Amino acid sequence: MDDEENKDLSLTPEVAMPEQDKKDLRDEGIEIMGRDTPADAANDKTAAPKTIESKIHTEEENVGSQPSISGMANSKSDDDIKNLRTYKSDMADAIAHEHISVVKIAAAESDRSTAVAPIQNESPHRGLLFIAIGIIVLSIALALGGYFYFKNNSETPSPLQMLPSSLVDVTNTQTLSIGSGTNLINNFETNIQGLKIPVGSLWQIVPLNSQNLPIATTTDFFTALGVQVPGQLSIGLGGQYTFGAYGSTVNHPFIIIDISSFDNAFPAMLSWESTLPDDLNFLIAIDHQNILRTYTIPVFTDKIILNKDIREFDDASGTPEILYSFTDTHTLVITTDENTMSEIITRLNTAKVVR
Repeated sequence: MDDEENKDLSLTPEVAMPEQDKKDLRDEGIEIMGRDTPADAANDKTAAPKTIESKIHTEEENVGSQPSISGMANSKSDDDIKNLRTYKSDMADAIAHEHISVVKIAAAESDRSTAVAPIQNESPHRGLLFIAIGIIVLSIALALGGYFYFKNNSETPSPLQMLPSSLVDVTNTQTLSIGSGTNLINNFETNIQGLKIPVGSLWQIVPLNSQNLPIATTTDFFTALGVQVPGQLSIGLGGQYTFGAYGSTVNHPFIIIDISSFDNAFPAMLSWESTLPDDLNFLIAIDHQNILRTYTIPVFTDKIILNKDIREFDDASGTPEILYSFTDTHTLVITTDENTMSEIITRLNTAKVVR
């Protein structure tokens, strides 16, 4: 039975493969296991059959023939080593081609390394900390400044803080309330005589008004004491004055007045002489308890004290009641005692020398 089947298979005629299919297979490199034509057999004698196994073997040979990756890396590494530059080689080239010495190269390298200092990056949190501290310090300073400013301005200054400066060098400054009412002058006289002024001392006495504040100007001082100053003299008077007393057996009062216009003040004082003892009676009463007045119109005479012209009025006994002098074109001194006038002139002259 088997023989018959084999016989049938061996007798089965081979089917001829189309030429186009053969060509496609050959292009793929696959051997055609039968020969359809004698020409195919002739071609196969010279060409080795290309089976699938042979094709794989060929591909392996092709791959093996290509250079290996490790070989390529080694070759590239060799080229890089040849092109590698070092500080030593650069220095050798500079010495050979640019004629630079080793000392100059070392100095240049030192300058280059120290020229650019590394910039240290400060932490942003540190900068914010400094800003916050600065704001806090500034706020505290402003708060303290505002506190002391408002404290100083809110406090009412005491009379001693508001005292006017003296026109002459004085030993002491004392405040004295003038008061008010019909006994004003009597009280004022009594209070001045009650001051314990040492002999030879010159005190400034600052009159206080009813609000217990210093009487600041000459006009206000005369007004407070009820004195009528001639109009022309008012034009020539300055704003500042000094009232006080000189210590002796009794306290001798004086007034020093700042003069703004000598041309108006000097003739005005000459005109005022006719009523001056009566108008400034509060000064005379302070100094003289018993005055012998036998005159109708007071007569002033000229005198010289320490080279200063003096206009003086004396009572019937020859005792000075009141005298005045323009010690310079800006200063008028009125008092009741020649020794007091002499002391004031001396101090005024000394102050000019010091200035």
